[in-house]
Amino acid sequence: MYNILIPTDFSDNAQKAVNYAIWLFQGSEVNFFLFNAYGTSRTEGSMLISIDDILEKEAELEMDNELKRVQEVLDKDMKINGFTRNCTLTSYISEVIDDWSIDLVILGTKGESGIKGKIMGSNATNVIRKVDIPIIAVPSTTKWDDLGEFNIGFGSDLKPFHGRELITKLLTELESDVRKVKFEIFYITPEKGEVPDDARSYMDQVCESQDCSYVNVIDSDIENGLDQYIDNKTPDLLMLVHRRDSFLSRILGNSISQSMMLKAEMPILVLHDT
Repeated sequence: MYNILIPTDFSDNAQKAVNYAIWLFQGSEVNFFLFNAYGTSRTEGSMLISIDDILEKEAELEMDNELKRVQEVLDKDMKINGFTRNCTLTSYISEVIDDWSIDLVILGTKGESGIKGKIMGSNATNVIRKVDIPIIAVPSTTKWDDLGEFNIGFGSDLKPFHGRELITKLLTELESDVRKVKFEIFYITPEKGEVPDDARSYMDQVCESQDCSYVNVIDSDIENGLDQYIDNKTPDLLMLVHRRDSFLSRILGNSISQSMMLKAEMPILVLHDT
């Protein structure tokens, strides 16, 4: 079964990420693991210990309530577990991923108002930097419907990358009796450029079981080209590879240290080139 970790603080946005995950994988056999990190900063003193005890009880109660809510909407082939821990999310998430053999992380994000949904918060970017498995960030503006077609836009520089099999595995899980996946590879160049035969052969193996097409976005600025693709195509899911020399790494770099400047009006999947 496919194992998915969903960090939660039990907010409306976190619940929306859970609902999205259930909708996205309908028709598939999936194990969901809800994880809540509730702790405070440790210092000496009995008062803080008492606060931690209160936080632990509140977290366990909230988790019980959330599990009951989710159980009512799960597909028959889905299972869900929940656990809480006194820690920060980024300090423990790698251990959780290893302990539960997690294949994918899905987390809710909340953009700042007045910026047309372009900011993905620091929590998401910190997790992206911390773990090396695929992550789907689900903004609060995300909408979904019951249409049977699901369009994925994959931004690529047409270079080989590690983890290609993770995409293939994910696409296989998403394809079901209730959904047809369409996979579009887009590449951004200053001038019109054809896909080299070796790159096409390599990329075609990623989407061997899905409809696959290529789109050349003409723009000298990589971020403007990304905006152009999103505006014109409005994919259901945007997929990007994070590696040292990629445009995503620049977006996540020091110039925008606490946010990811993307039009986060649809979920974004980040795949690490590890």
